[in-house]
Amino acid sequence: MNKLEFLDKLSERLAGIPEADRRMTLDYYNEIIDDRIESGFSEEEAVKALGSLDSIVSQVVFDMPAKRLAKEQAEKEKKEKSRRSPQGWEILLLILGAPLWISLLITVFAIILSVLIAIGAVVVSLYAIDFAVAISGLALILAGIILFITGHPIPAWFSFGVGLILVGVSILAFLAFGLIAKGLFYVSKMMLRGIRRVLFGRRNKK
Repeated sequence: MNKLEFLDKLSERLAGIPEADRRMTLDYYNEIIDDRIESGFSEEEAVKALGSLDSIVSQVVFDMPAKRLAKEQAEKEKKEKSRRSPQGWEILLLILGAPLWISLLITVFAIILSVLIAIGAVVVSLYAIDFAVAISGLALILAGIILFITGHPIPAWFSFGVGLILVGVSILAFLAFGLIAKGLFYVSKMMLRGIRRVLFGRRNKK
């Protein structure tokens, strides 16, 4: 058996130990074989001088700390348990409880949809009011111009002034409504994020 075959078989036999220890062991025996080859041994002779694979594997496992082995085994069992398929009784409970949890999900989504629609309606209403004020101001300005042309200066200046005030108010209101809309959208975003955490939990960060 040459060096490559020996290291492959040793790697397979040590598959159950931690990766770091397995890699360290393979490097260790690789160096021993290389040293003996440099001393004049052939690959087969260098490998044969190491002894049987069974004795090497037993020695490696014996030298490892017992606590570390127990920890690795516990972590392995934990991973396998987390990946297990659902039991029959769990599936049965899920089916029997379907009317309840489906109703709850429908209720939750209905509430979420209602809140989002209400927020959207508030934003649309605010901009609709602002648009109406702006149109009214422009209409008064136009009326003031017409009154001035037709020879009614006093009503013309009054209409023109009120129109300018309304246009200015609409511009300020547009900026204010923009801030309000951003605040409402932020609140809805945080609300959806909170509901998602409640329903699906927080993802573990790697």
